Amino acid sequence: MNNQIKSKQNIPLVTKTVCSDENTFPKLTMKEGKTQPSLVKPVVIKKEIKEKNIDKTQELQTTFKAGTFRLLDESDIYNSVNGDVLFTWEKGKSFTSGVMTQNWVKITGYFVDKKWTSATQALWIKKVNTKKR
Repeated sequence: MNNQIKSKQNIPLVTKTVCSDENTFPKLTMKEGKTQPSLVKPVVIKKEIKEKNIDKTQELQTTFKAGTFRLLDESDIYNSVNGDVLFTWEKGKSFTSGVMTQNWVKITGYFVDKKWTSATQALWIKKVNTKKR
């Protein structure tokens, strides 16, 4: 073991050489007619949003890939979000939708005798009464 330690001590240290300052790559230049990026000022586009008579109770609608839903309980169907009741559907009825808000689901089509029918008018249902299939 002592022989191994002694032999390692006799190994000369290797020093690394630092690269020279010569750059082998060509110096980059801008194309003609172009300005330096640091001198270009970003353009800010401001849009004015004029508030019309917008109902504050209106919810933001989000769209998604259309899917099938089923009613959990007997539920009222409305003509709009927070609108008037048009009719009542029985528990277990299936319908399709691709639009919803935070609390409502828009009915885009429904099933009659296992055949899909497109909704001819705006139909909305409360989200708590539905389950995505």
